[in-house]
Amino acid sequence: MKWIISVANFLKAYYSISPKKKSLEQIEREKYLYKKIPFSRYMIIPCAFAVQLCCGSLYSWSVFNIPIEHELNLTEGKTSITFYIAVGIFGFSAAASGPCLEMYGPCRTLLASCLFIISGLLISALSIYLKCIALLYVGYGVLCGMGFGIAYLTPIAPLQKWFPSKKGMLSGIAVCGFGGGSMASAQLAAYLITKIGVSMSFVVLTAIILLIMIPSSFILRTPPGPSEARSKNECLKDIKSVLKGSAETTDLVDEENIEVKLEENTCQINKFIQYIESKTINMEFIEALKTREFIFMYLTLLANSCFGILIISKLQDIAIQQFGVSYELATHTVSVNSFFNLLGGLVYGALSDIIGQRPLLITSLGSQIVIAAVTPYLLQKEGFWAFMVLMWALSSFYGGGFGIMPAFLNEMFGSKNLDALHGVILTSWSLVGVVGGIVFSLIYKMEVDKGTPVKHRYDINLYWICCLTSFGLIGCLFIRTNQRDRLMPPIVGQLARLRIHNNLLRLQWVSKKKDDIEWEEYCKCMLEKIKLGQLEVCNS
Repeated sequence: MKWIISVANFLKAYYSISPKKKSLEQIEREKYLYKKIPFSRYMIIPCAFAVQLCCGSLYSWSVFNIPIEHELNLTEGKTSITFYIAVGIFGFSAAASGPCLEMYGPCRTLLASCLFIISGLLISALSIYLKCIALLYVGYGVLCGMGFGIAYLTPIAPLQKWFPSKKGMLSGIAVCGFGGGSMASAQLAAYLITKIGVSMSFVVLTAIILLIMIPSSFILRTPPGPSEARSKNECLKDIKSVLKGSAETTDLVDEENIEVKLEENTCQINKFIQYIESKTINMEFIEALKTREFIFMYLTLLANSCFGILIISKLQDIAIQQFGVSYELATHTVSVNSFFNLLGGLVYGALSDIIGQRPLLITSLGSQIVIAAVTPYLLQKEGFWAFMVLMWALSSFYGGGFGIMPAFLNEMFGSKNLDALHGVILTSWSLVGVVGGIVFSLIYKMEVDKGTPVKHRYDINLYWICCLTSFGLIGCLFIRTNQRDRLMPPIVGQLARLRIHNNLLRLQWVSKKKDDIEWEEYCKCMLEKIKLGQLEVCNS
C-alpha cells in the first residue's frame, strides 16, 4: 500500500512542475537560428507539419504486415500485434512527456523522441535480419511507439503559444501532417520493400526521419513570455454590465461613471479576475483533470476516434471482401481516404477559430452516428461508391477531431498545462485503438465462425460503435464552454443545464412543497384576475 501512495505522490509532484522561465541570455539567443540568421515564428509552421509527417508513418504499418509474415514465416495476424503495441504506447508516452516538454522545451524533447524512433527502427531492421519477432515488438512497438507519441505532442504547444489568435487553424495544419504522413509513407514503404527488402526499408526510413526531425528540433521554440491574458477582457465586460445594471436605478448609466467605478475598485476587480482565471484558464493540472469539462472532452475524443480508427484500418479489406472490388481500386480509395483525413484536420481547425470547437464536435459525432446507422444497409445492398463517400466523410470527421482538440484544451484550460492535458487526452485514442481493436476483431471472428453471411459480418460492431458515439455526443453537449456556466453554482433542485446558442435549458427537480406553493400562487393570481374582472368565466 505504501508504494501506491509513493507513486501517487510522485505523479502529483511530476505533473505539478512549473514551466522553466527563460533567462535573458536564452531569450536573446533564440532570436536567431544560427549566428545572424533571424528566427521568425512562421518557421514553426512547416517544422510542425514535417514532424507530424514523420509521426504519420505509424499509420502505414499495414504495408509491412504481409512482407514481414512471409520473411519470418509467421502465421497471419502476428505482425499486426506490433501496431497495437505501438498505438497503446503512443498515447501513454505522450501523457508522460507533457511535463518534460514544459520543463526542457520542444528542442530537447524532440531530440529525445528522435532517439527513441531511430533506435526502434534500427532494432526493427535487426529483428528482420535475425528473424526474431520479439525484437520487432520491442523495436517498433515499444520504442517507436514512445518516440512517435512524444514527437506528436512536441510541436503543438509552441504553435498555440506563438499564434494565440489562430490556435485552431495552426494546430489543424500541424495535425493534418499526420494524415499526409500516413499517405506518403505507405507509398514510400511499399516501393522500398519491393526494391531493397523489408530490413533495409527500415534503415532508409531511419535516415529520412533523422534528416527531418533533427533540423526541426533546433527551430522549434516557445515565446519568451506568457502568451495570454485572455479572460481579462471578458471579465471586465461582465463587470461593466453588472455596474451598468446597478446604475440604472441611480441614473449613472454613462460609460464615464462606470470607468470611475472600475478605477475605484481596481484591487477587488483584479482579485476577482484572478479567481476566475484560477477556475478556468489558470487551473492546476490535477484540478483540471478532475473537472467535468475534461472528463467529457476525454469521452468526446474517444468517441470521435472510435469509428475512424476501427473501420478505416479495415477499409481495404471491407472494399475487397464485402464489395468484391479489385486490389488496385481498393488501394486507390484508401489513399483518397487519407487525403480526406488530412483535409478534415485543416478545415475543422480553421472553422474552429470562427464558430468554436464544441459545435464542430457535436456536428462530427452526430454525423458519425448517422453514418454508423446507414452503413449496414449499404453493405447489404452493395452500394460501394455510396459507402466510400460516407467513409471519406467519416475520415474527415476523424481527422477534424484531432485537429481541433489542442485548441479546445487551450480555450478551456489555458496554455499553462496544455502539453500535459493534451498528452493525457491522447490516451483515449490509444485505449480505443487497442481495446476497441481487440473487441472489434473478436466479434468479427465470432461472426465468421458462426457462418454469418458476408454482408452482415460487421453489423454488431457497427451497432456498438454507434452506441459509443452516441454517449460521446451526449457528453459533448454537457461540456460548459461558457465562462458563466462554469462558475455559477447550480440552482436549488437543478439536475442538469445545457446551453443552446445563447439560451440556457435547465432540468430541475421540484419538490412537492414547492409544487404546492406554485399552485397556490397560481390560484391566488387567477382569483385576483377574476375579482378585477380581467378574466372572463363562461357559465354553462
